[in-house]
Amino acid sequence: MKKKLLSVAAVASVFTLAACGSNDEAVINYKGGEVNKADVQEEAYQKAGAQIAFQQTMNELLEKEYGKKVTDKEVDAEVKKTKDQFPDKEQFNTTLQTAGIKNEKEFEKVLRTQLLLTEAKSAKSKVTDKEIEDRFNQEKVEVKASHILVEKEADAKAIKKQLDDGGDFAKIAKAKSTDTGSATKGGDLGYFTKGKMVEEFENYAFKDGVEGKVSDPIKTQFGYHIIKVTDRKEKKDFTLEKESDRIKKALAEEKAAQVNPNDIYRSLIKKYDVKIENKDFKDAFDLDKQEQQQMQQQMQQQQQQ
Repeated sequence: MKKKLLSVAAVASVFTLAACGSNDEAVINYKGGEVNKADVQEEAYQKAGAQIAFQQTMNELLEKEYGKKVTDKEVDAEVKKTKDQFPDKEQFNTTLQTAGIKNEKEFEKVLRTQLLLTEAKSAKSKVTDKEIEDRFNQEKVEVKASHILVEKEADAKAIKKQLDDGGDFAKIAKAKSTDTGSATKGGDLGYFTKGKMVEEFENYAFKDGVEGKVSDPIKTQFGYHIIKVTDRKEKKDFTLEKESDRIKKALAEEKAAQVNPNDIYRSLIKKYDVKIENKDFKDAFDLDKQEQQQMQQQMQQQQQQ
């Protein structure tokens, strides 16, 4: 979303020319002629006017709907966070100008729009007490496991027989596991909670009574795993009261990341009864059509691969 806002800001800055001087004022001179403000504005309007009109409308509606929930203090904090990533003010300003943003004041407006959109996403990402409790129960229990990963089922079955015949799990993992990250540690994955591994892996690892046992080959998207759970425990001093706020925030962020901005724009368009007076702008506001076109393009790209 950030890149989109920056590009819009870059084009939108062209329209600010109208605020200073007359439209026939030259912005470029060359031998035998010139380019004036009206020429630039007309070209920009033809190429990006509809998109700018859409974005400007959405920015204003976001402000109307969520403006009271985004404070100047929050915007200032985001500006500072960005500036702190640069060694000096000069490089910060240069980067802004490269992105088409004239100055820090204009950058604040861009960030404010991003924060408004984040607020809108959060409003659509309510977290229930049950979701918090379910996540807490997931995180409360952790297991420690090792695994051997191979590509073919036949290889996995052969390894399982080796282990059943007394083979050393760690040595076989180092020699044959394709998971290079854990293979060097004898297949050890350390402790983990639910939600960290793929579903098929967790279905075995978190079953009661599997500690110390070696699984049959288990197929996942990565290949065939042979799993050995070496420990299972509940975290100490881990209570719902202490963890509730953290879990709620994490769940809200996860949900917000899944929110389609177009769904927010659709609801704003409907609530504020947006009417497009210029027929040339209609496609910019037809979000269903845009999404359908994007889907078709993705399908075509997949077919070409």
